[in-house]
Amino acid sequence: GSGGTTVYGNDGTLTWGDDWDDNSDIWFQDMVGWCQSGFCLRLLPVNSNSVSSSRGASLAGATTATLEFDTRTSMDDGGSGKVEISSNSGSSYTFLDDIADGLSVGNTYNIPSSYLTSGFRVRFVVDGMGWNDAYIDNVIIHVNGTPNTPSPTP
Repeated sequence: GSGGTTVYGNDGTLTWGDDWDDNSDIWFQDMVGWCQSGFCLRLLPVNSNSVSSSRGASLAGATTATLEFDTRTSMDDGGSGKVEISSNSGSSYTFLDDIADGLSVGNTYNIPSSYLTSGFRVRFVVDGMGWNDAYIDNVIIHVNGTPNTPSPTP
């Protein structure tokens, strides 16, 4: 969640560098009883075979960082989801992990030291045109072992 501000907002001590990428297959919406902030990042590839959204934050100067997020997915048409990271402002991405179908809370990943740059980005991807739906919530980056944020935001 976005801590009660907006899905585009910053309400932590480490500021997001930009907003989530947005296109026709991405929504910021409520999922009753699940999205803690009231809104989640929703990816649903109904107009193309793949949809993604990314957001950046400077991790320059950090010695360690972890990425944490929650997902709720329904890959009804055989699709798949994944999370990727970039160290170069999104010029290229590296696969981090698959997004499990169903509910998955507290997904936590150590960010490799080579990605602790001013050009860090996280990207969520859903592949498979049709009713392959992913809600992403509570995206948090913990820097140097403390929950420094960017605070929870879809």
